[in-house]
Amino acid sequence: MKKIFSNMKPARMAIMLILALLTVQTVQADPNTTDKTALAAAISEAETYSGSIQSNPNEAKVLASIIDGCKEVQNNADATQSDIDFATSAINESVNQCKIAIARNALSTAISEAEEYYNSIKGKYPEQEKEMAALIGNCKDIYNNPDAIVELLEFTAAIPNEGIKQVKTEVARIDLAAAISEAEEYYTSIKESSPCIASVLQHIINTAKEIKDDDKLTQSDMEFATSILEEVMKQAKDAVDTGINTVNAASRMAEKYYDLNGRRFNGKPSAKGVYINNGNKIVMK
Repeated sequence: MKKIFSNMKPARMAIMLILALLTVQTVQADPNTTDKTALAAAISEAETYSGSIQSNPNEAKVLASIIDGCKEVQNNADATQSDIDFATSAINESVNQCKIAIARNALSTAISEAEEYYNSIKGKYPEQEKEMAALIGNCKDIYNNPDAIVELLEFTAAIPNEGIKQVKTEVARIDLAAAISEAEEYYTSIKESSPCIASVLQHIINTAKEIKDDDKLTQSDMEFATSILEEVMKQAKDAVDTGINTVNAASRMAEKYYDLNGRRFNGKPSAKGVYINNGNKIVMK
């Protein structure tokens, strides 16, 4: 039965099952020799599952039709044990096929999201591009496997999102490394002529390096460090370009505080929290 059902689309499968279930044998059955316990349990389980998939209307509609057909058998006093066993197998297989359809749809969505991200980094980050291409290829192999079971499909559907998360962190780390390299080059160019400003910049560079080298930190941590470094670089260049390269200029740069969301404060914040100032983490209590 499983092989027959697996080759059918859900709607067609529903029609076939309903027709079969509604044409139960008319031979008088002895109620003392039939057991509907398993059928009742299967219907109850199917109804519970049906209630959990209302966000998937097509599958929910198909399953509801099959449940109704099985209830006809359950309530038919003339149903034979053969009818009852068929209905039980049918509803269990229908639940399984609905689960497979929903899991396959979820995997399809995850693959599409991964492909979209892949296209956004294509040609920019070669190693990460290869990682995403391999991940997408593996997921497509499972998606296209007609024998893939529910657990495999559900497990695979989570892989693209986790892969995107990891690659985004790698990309953010690469961007941070590039920002550090640019900042170090600029630091070298001004350390003699503008030592105070260079000193502030060096503090920020050192903090950014610590963040870049910490494998436990996330994409948002890398992006935050990059944004801080770029902002300080802008301030430093503005100060040097306008000739304001005194201790006062460096002091004003050092007065900039940032929260962990990247928001800048002019002066020392009064609210409790963790802030970045002059390349250091500051805890306000």
